Amino acid sequence: FLWFPLGFGGIKSLVGTMGANQFHPEIHKDRLMSYWLKFYIVINIGALVSTAVNVYANTVGNEMWKPFSIPTVAFAFGFVAFLVGSWRYVKRKPLGSSLVQLLKVVWGSVSTCPPNLEAQKRGMGGKFPEAAVDDTRRVLNLVPLIFIGTFFFSMSYWQMDTYVLFQGYEMRPEGPGGLFDSNVLNSFINPLAVVFFAFIVERLLLPYLDRKGIVINHINKFMIACCCAIVALVYAAGIDLLLRSSWSPDRASCPSILLLSPVYAIIALGEVWASPAALDLAYRLAPPSTKAIAIGLHGITNGMVPNFVSSALSYFTQSLQVDENGCKARHDKDCETPLSDPAGKATWNYRTVNIWLIYVIAAVFPVIGLIVLQFSKGYYKRLMALHSAEGETGVEDGASEDDEGAKLQRRRSSTMGDLEGGGDS
Repeated sequence: FLWFPLGFGGIKSLVGTMGANQFHPEIHKDRLMSYWLKFYIVINIGALVSTAVNVYANTVGNEMWKPFSIPTVAFAFGFVAFLVGSWRYVKRKPLGSSLVQLLKVVWGSVSTCPPNLEAQKRGMGGKFPEAAVDDTRRVLNLVPLIFIGTFFFSMSYWQMDTYVLFQGYEMRPEGPGGLFDSNVLNSFINPLAVVFFAFIVERLLLPYLDRKGIVINHINKFMIACCCAIVALVYAAGIDLLLRSSWSPDRASCPSILLLSPVYAIIALGEVWASPAALDLAYRLAPPSTKAIAIGLHGITNGMVPNFVSSALSYFTQSLQVDENGCKARHDKDCETPLSDPAGKATWNYRTVNIWLIYVIAAVFPVIGLIVLQFSKGYYKRLMALHSAEGETGVEDGASEDDEGAKLQRRRSSTMGDLEGGGDS
């Protein structure tokens, strides 16, 4: 639990940035979105492989070293492949410990009263080069967009991995021996749908729109994702109401588990719009020295924050997750219930559980996301205009940080006031 997050966290933020660095920031800028879609496809192919490994792990008994050896060997081959191909990689000049410097600038800013980022520049009596403070400002300006672009949609993803899975346990399995149950549906349908929809969007839809001269910007992609989240959660609530009306302890009269497939597929469609767009936005707008940090921020707003908020939502809706007898699960040993399944095990009464209402509450988040995104369009336009004026910045070879800061300040002088004051650029 220590080494896995440490290694995964490093790979998660660095591998995508390393790949994007192979593209020229101006010549290839129109190909970056396609790259992030391919990147997301590969991630979900990995999810399918990991699911197969988990299925295999259920057959080995106490010999768990066998399934653990599969990702170990895969990482070893991946590392060798990385080294063998390294001679072809574009390697940007190291720009120092950008994370430490960014944190120092932020800490210096909040330590003053009132907080003042501009006062941290050496020319204003601060300790830091002008370029470092400007880079910090660019990252901080980016955080709200990344947050609203991923958080509100990701709340639906958390429901998929918890309550939709939970709901599926009460539905009728399909296939020989009940092979297609809730676990299989959760593990396979979503990543398969992501791979399918990402291929359609990357290979067919976006090229078609390009030929027609239609551009879907990042904000609109986030709004499409929120719409997908709303549809998926409302559909899941409808299926739950249908399940409650026909539920029986033996699940024979319950709706088919396959009715939940659209939930996983619609959320997958939302992922295809939201996650690559957020990665592209973070990489595109972040200064060269902080691109990996920006990708890491995407992981926080896409994963950690929604998980915390969803856990709080789960805590405050506990009364909706129990039946009339206080049972918290299908086979809850800590409650008394008159019902039993065909195997003779005591079971709860799902007819009195209100998972559908949790879906309705969760759907409020993407609705709020649509409203916030609509009001964020002006801020997004100003930020993109500022980025266009600044371009790919950083310390140029043979130039001091202060010289670079002066150049940056001249380039940004005509647009910075617009961003801070709210005027049109």
